[in-house]
Amino acid sequence: MKINDKSTRLFTWRRSSAAIFCISLGLCAAQESSARVLSAGYPAASGQANSAAPNSGTMPSPAALLDRVRVSAERVFADLTNFVCGEQIERFRGSAHNPSGHRVDVISSQVSYVSNSEHYSDIFQNKKPLRQIGSLSGAWSEGEYGTILRETIAALRSRAIKFIAFSTLEGKTAAVYSFDYTSADSPWDIAVSGSHYPVPFRGQVWASPETGNILRIDRIARNVPVETGISGVNWAVMFGPKQADGKMFWLPSKGVYSVSYVNSDRHEWNEIAFSDYKRYSSDVVVHFR
Repeated sequence: MKINDKSTRLFTWRRSSAAIFCISLGLCAAQESSARVLSAGYPAASGQANSAAPNSGTMPSPAALLDRVRVSAERVFADLTNFVCGEQIERFRGSAHNPSGHRVDVISSQVSYVSNSEHYSDIFQNKKPLRQIGSLSGAWSEGEYGTILRETIAALRSRAIKFIAFSTLEGKTAAVYSFDYTSADSPWDIAVSGSHYPVPFRGQVWASPETGNILRIDRIARNVPVETGISGVNWAVMFGPKQADGKMFWLPSKGVYSVSYVNSDRHEWNEIAFSDYKRYSSDVVVHFR
């Protein structure tokens, strides 16, 4: 991730995968919405955990449900690699005195997932053609469509997964699981003026107890090395039903990411929406001689 503000220092966020974020200013740090479940920094109330969780006695075994979550996640990932969809990013900027902020611009594109990374085409900024999202100044992001899911699947298969709680998400019951990366094994690092700082973070997976479907994935970095000037990075992607070719699929629906800075009340965040899913198709012509 390149964090580029023309009036300040140049930061570079490096990852072991293709997910890229570019942020020049940040949103407030993640807040705890209950004793155990963390919020990934949604600026609107509609992404927050509800501390009035349902009766866990009526819920399935967390261990058995986790197996279903893994299968569901892999199914979603297999489906999204067969689609192309529209992505819209509304970029906002605010401050402590203006927490609702103001909209900076709208970035639209077509996105697909090819060779373990997002592929963007037909990119526009406020309806004006844009060569690439990475050429933007201010806050931009890439990687929400498929990379976060692929890396979460890897974590679900390889890391220690902890059941946190049964909670509610946008009025729906959700089982919340978490996994952690320390500075020693984190796939993220921030480079500032040639120095690299590994960043520990918590990943959270929200899933439906009834179906095992993933409802949301969070990545929350709250202990960013102070040398970077960043106090926290929050990233979340929501999943839901999407129609394509007359059928319903469970696919990415929206996302938000934000960043907070040390000794600064300025913040930026992006609200991302996925729509108009279309399946890849091809025409095959056979010639006989």
